[in-house]
Amino acid sequence: MPTNLNGWLLSPIKMNRFIQLFFTGLVLPATGLWAQTVSTPDSLDLLSLEQLMEVRVTIATQSEQTARETPGIVSVITRSDIEQMQAVDLVDILRWIPGLDIAQDVDMALSISSRGIWGQEGKVLLILDGHELQETAYGGYQLAGRYPAQIIERIEIIRGPGSVVYGGNAALSVVNITTRNAVQSPALSFSLQNGINQHGLTKTRINTEAALVKGDFHAKGSLSISSGRYGTGQIALAGDNGNDSLVYDLNQSAGPKELLAGITVGWKKWELKWLGNFYQHPSYRNLTYSQNMQDFILHNTWKLRENLELNTQATVKIAGPWNTVQDSFPEYFDNVRNTRSGIRSYLRYKSPKRLELTAGLEGYYDNQEYRQSSPFNPTRAPQFSLYNLSSFGQAMYKSDFGTLTAGARFDYNSVFGSFFVPRVAYTKIWNDWHLKLLYSNAYRTPSLYNLKLAPDAVPEFLETFETEFGFTHRNHRVSLNVFLNNLFNPVLFEQTIDGIDTYRNGTRTGSKGLEVDYTGVHRQWKWSLNYAFNMPHENQIEAFSLVGNNQNFIAFAAHRVNARLSVTLVKGWNLQLNQQFWSERFSQNPELPLVKVDAQWLSGLMLLKRWDKHRVQLSLGVQDIFNTRLTTIQAFRGYVSPFRGFGREFLFSISKSFARL
Repeated sequence: MPTNLNGWLLSPIKMNRFIQLFFTGLVLPATGLWAQTVSTPDSLDLLSLEQLMEVRVTIATQSEQTARETPGIVSVITRSDIEQMQAVDLVDILRWIPGLDIAQDVDMALSISSRGIWGQEGKVLLILDGHELQETAYGGYQLAGRYPAQIIERIEIIRGPGSVVYGGNAALSVVNITTRNAVQSPALSFSLQNGINQHGLTKTRINTEAALVKGDFHAKGSLSISSGRYGTGQIALAGDNGNDSLVYDLNQSAGPKELLAGITVGWKKWELKWLGNFYQHPSYRNLTYSQNMQDFILHNTWKLRENLELNTQATVKIAGPWNTVQDSFPEYFDNVRNTRSGIRSYLRYKSPKRLELTAGLEGYYDNQEYRQSSPFNPTRAPQFSLYNLSSFGQAMYKSDFGTLTAGARFDYNSVFGSFFVPRVAYTKIWNDWHLKLLYSNAYRTPSLYNLKLAPDAVPEFLETFETEFGFTHRNHRVSLNVFLNNLFNPVLFEQTIDGIDTYRNGTRTGSKGLEVDYTGVHRQWKWSLNYAFNMPHENQIEAFSLVGNNQNFIAFAAHRVNARLSVTLVKGWNLQLNQQFWSERFSQNPELPLVKVDAQWLSGLMLLKRWDKHRVQLSLGVQDIFNTRLTTIQAFRGYVSPFRGFGREFLFSISKSFARL
C-alpha cells in the first residue's frame, strides 16, 4: 500500500489496464452482479400469512426464492407493516427489526447497528430503488430525519452478511428499500405527515409522485421534502475531566432538512433512473453539515434463452460528502467532490430441473477531488483515485435432502490487492418446518476518507455463523435464529476533544445472540412480536467497551422486544397498538463515570381510515403515550452525552391519489 495516499494517483498505464481487464471480463460468461426487480403481487397487504411466506425475495442471492428457503436471515416489511409502526422515517422502521438498532455518531448524526456491532463506518449497506446510498468518502450515511416512510412500498433486510453478493459495504446487514414502480403508482398522489408535541411541530413531511404507463413506455417522478427536530431537553459536549463541558438546549436547535427526488424512465427492457438527495443537518453546536448526492443508473435485461438471462447496469454517482456548510464553519469546510463510475453485469442459468448457476463481474472507479486547498493540509494532492474489480459466482442445487448454496466473490483492489470471500448455506423445508445453516465471510476495504485520514488503514474481515429454525402453519409463523459474528481489524472513527477526526484499525470485536420473530393473523386481527438478544464476543475494542462490564456494548440494549397489534373495527377503519422495549443501556465517555440508562418502554396508538372510492387515507395517532422520551446514546467512547426524544407526540397524516383515466 502507498505510504502517502494523498500523493498517489492512478497512472495512465494502470487506468488502461483497468479498462482492458474490465471490458474483457464483460464479454465472458462470468459477468457481474445486479439487484433485480422483485417479482411480487401489486399488494402484499391482500395476502394471507401463508401466501405472504411464499412471496419471493431476491435480497440474499439475487435469485427469487421464498423467505423460508432463501439462504439468509431475512425480514420483509410491507407498506401495511409501516403504517402499523406509526413510522415517519426510516429510523422509525429500522427500530422494529430484530437485531437492528439506532445510535448516535457525532453531532447527533444517527446510524445503524447490527446485532450489537456499530455499522456506521460502511458496514451496513442501504439501497433505495437500486441506488446505493452509501457515500464513497466515509462509507456511511446519516439517518436523522431522512427517507420518509410514506414513500416506501417494501423493504427486504438481510440480518447478516451480504458481502458475497453486494460487496464489502454489506458486511453486517443489507437494507433494500423499494418504492412503488410506475405500474403500481397512481397517476398522481400527494401526502402530508406532521408530528407535534408540547414544544410545537416536531416534523413535517410532504410527498408527491406522478406516473405514466403507455404501451412499452413507463415513467415515474417523485419528490419528498422533510423538515424536523431531534428531540427536547439538553445535550452536553463533555471534556476530558468533566469540568469543561458545554451544554446545549435542543429546544432552541434547528433540525434536519431533506429533499429527495427521483425520476425513472423505461422502455421495454431498458430503464434509466436518477436519484437526487440533498440533506442539511444542523448541529447543537451552531454548525450545519450537508450531504448531497446524485446517482444515475442505466439498466437492461436480455432474455438470451428461456432459461438464460443477462442483466447489466451502469452507474454514475456524484456526491458532496458529509461536511460543514461553508458559511457555518469556513475553517473546517473541505470542498470535496466524489465521483464513482461503475458497471455490473450478471448471467443466470436455470436448468429445467434442480440446478441454478449465477456468474458475474463488477467494477468501479472512485475519484475524490479537492476543489480548493485545505487550511489544514495546503500541500496535499488535488485528487486521488482507486479502482476495484470483482467477480462473483454461485451455484444452487435443490435435492430431496435440501438446498445447498455455495458462492464466492473475488476482488482486486488497486490499493490493497486481492481477496476472496466465500459463503456456504444449507436450507431444508419439510411440511410446515424449515431449517437454515449458514456460513459466510465479508471483506471491506477502507473508504476514501478512511485512507485520507489514516493512510496505513487495512481492510476489515468478518466471519459469521448463523442458523434458523422455523415453523409456519396456517396463520401463524415463528422463527428462531442464533448467530456468532467475528470482526477483525475493524476501522474505527475517533474524535479528539479538539474536534479533530481520525481513523485507525482495531484488533477484533464480535457479537453473539439470538432473535425470535412471530407473526399471527386471525380474522380481523393481526399481530407480531419479536425479541432480540446480543452480547459482546471476543471484544477487544476499548471504544466499544464498558468499564467493568463485558456483558454489554456501549449504547445498545442486550434485550429488545417489539410488539404490534392491528384490528379492523368496521369497514375502512383500523386500530393499531404498538409497544417497544429496550433493556438497560450504558454511555461511556473517556475519563468519565459510566452513565446508566434504565430500561425504557415506548407505547403508541393509531386510528387509520381509508376511503377507497375517493382514494383518500387518514391516520391520527399518539406516539410515546406515557412520555418515556427514548434516549439515544453515542455508539462508542466519545464526548457527546445521550439525548432524549420528543416524548408524547401526536401524529397526523393524510394522502390522496388519482387513478389513471
